[in-house]
Amino acid sequence: MNLFRAASAAAALALICSCATPGAPGNSPGGEPGKQPGQATVSTVGGSESGAAPFATPSSPPPPRPQLGATSVSLSDAGASNAPATEPTAPTASAPPANAAPMHDAGAIETDETGLLQATQGQGGGARGPDSAPPTAAEQQLAAAESGADEDAVGAEGLESRASGRPDHPRTLEEIKASGYIRVLTRNNDTSFFIYRGHRMGFDYEIGKRLAQRLGIRVDMVITNDWKEMVPALLKGEGDVIAAEMTITPERQAEVLFASPWSQVREVIVWKDGTPAIKAPADLAGKDVSVRKNSTYYDTLTTLSAQLVKEGKPAIQIKLIPDDQETDTILTALAKGAYSYTVADDVLAEIHAAYFDNLVVGPPISPARDVAWAVRPQDKKLAAEIDELLREMKKKPDFNIVKNKYFEAMRDFKKRGKDAFYASETGTLSPYDPLVVKHSEPYGFDWRLVAAQIYQESRFDPKNKSWVGAQGLFQIMPATAKGLGIVDATDPEQSIRGGLKYMNQLAGHYSDISDPIERYRFALAAYNSGFGHVDDARKLTRASGKDASVWKDVAVWLLKLADRKVAAHARFGFCRGTEPVDYVRHIDERYAGYVQLVPLKKGEKLPSPKVEKGPAGKGAAQ
Repeated sequence: MNLFRAASAAAALALICSCATPGAPGNSPGGEPGKQPGQATVSTVGGSESGAAPFATPSSPPPPRPQLGATSVSLSDAGASNAPATEPTAPTASAPPANAAPMHDAGAIETDETGLLQATQGQGGGARGPDSAPPTAAEQQLAAAESGADEDAVGAEGLESRASGRPDHPRTLEEIKASGYIRVLTRNNDTSFFIYRGHRMGFDYEIGKRLAQRLGIRVDMVITNDWKEMVPALLKGEGDVIAAEMTITPERQAEVLFASPWSQVREVIVWKDGTPAIKAPADLAGKDVSVRKNSTYYDTLTTLSAQLVKEGKPAIQIKLIPDDQETDTILTALAKGAYSYTVADDVLAEIHAAYFDNLVVGPPISPARDVAWAVRPQDKKLAAEIDELLREMKKKPDFNIVKNKYFEAMRDFKKRGKDAFYASETGTLSPYDPLVVKHSEPYGFDWRLVAAQIYQESRFDPKNKSWVGAQGLFQIMPATAKGLGIVDATDPEQSIRGGLKYMNQLAGHYSDISDPIERYRFALAAYNSGFGHVDDARKLTRASGKDASVWKDVAVWLLKLADRKVAAHARFGFCRGTEPVDYVRHIDERYAGYVQLVPLKKGEKLPSPKVEKGPAGKGAAQ
């Protein structure tokens, strides 16, 4: 499965029992009482494709957006509740008084004194308000299962109520400390920042959290819509530091102050196997190379192309890719044949070549370049804090542990994804068949479908531990395991019992789907990417006239959520839909093979489904 930013399905309910009220503690612009140093929130700023707008049908053009400045959409620490989504209302014409407490009506969009559009959805991002019915037992059970004791457990990416860090002016280090939070501008990609099984992950996120802990405050991760917004957002005060594996160039040094470099990269050519090989930079003469314009890759190519023309060779045909596309997205598209050649930092190219057998990493076309965090030119004190943090981390194994986790272990993790497809070619699927049968039966699950999921997760290895710490047959994260009553995730019975309890809770969210296999498919998608994105896709499917209870129809729209123009109309926004869709597809295909390998005996029937109505139950599917 392709990887790393999938949001946990049930962590979205970790704070479902809390209902926000205007002016409640923790929702003021000046930070949150009770937040521990280093704890994080996530937000998105800038760009015409951010924010939420009323949605009519998938084919209708997006409504006009008021031009009032950047849009800041926060992504919740605890995710969103799975109550029926309330469509955002249009922005009001009048702004609230200066220093007014933020509104927390579900779906409201407010305008602050700076002209910023601030989208809010109530505590945790859901539509549950003060007058809503109390959470059901199933909701509380699922919230407890996912929350555990891990501060980093979060759920599906969704809007949150908190207005802390609302951009107004560039802040000094003293103001940052006094506010209780530091805003880190970053990108949502495979190495800087992402959500994996409901946990915030990423090299820049982990270093950002260490910086916040050093300062005695918390960290807010701020995701810009595209790379060209990074420096302007920093200079306007929408963030306090850029942490996005940014290379140091003279042009950037004229605008920002870089902290000490933490690594070096070289730019390399990458292509799909079967495309004419590039043995030297000069071989790019006349070739189509696709890159973002607002990138050092583009600058490198234009310089190289001019040199080739000077030598009497054809110019490089530079094809522009939208600036909101991440390098990892471009490399994935390259592997599927969308482009002829592209340019990437060597470390990213090697990571993706380990996953995609057909990607070829070619020669470097740039010298080694330093990579560093950036602050505003006047923020020398903050740069000094970053430098001291990195010096202290490098004196101990800490820095290399974090770096290897995301740039080495991730590469190995991707290689493991290419193991043999089926677990067994005998009538026995695994040594754990009796346990799978035993614990599937009470829920009415086809044990062979469960076995296919376990193989996808762990290859039937109970000692399997992922690079992020997920363990056991079901690869359950420690916080989730604690909430499910799993003491030892490597114990096969505990893992299977807890994993199926969890899957039953997820399936309960889709209790309106009558077919048990279809319902399990939706539960799998939620397990991989979170309720929010799946519910968005179901709503879009229904609006298009298709059946929102049929996975293959919904999968089409889940894939379309990778189109930011479509995602702008979805409550939970952008989703790399290939990840949950591939996850379900792999398990489905393996399940079909298992059904052939281990057919039901004559007269044998599967147990009747016993699906407990889960959080938001049928409501979330309407």
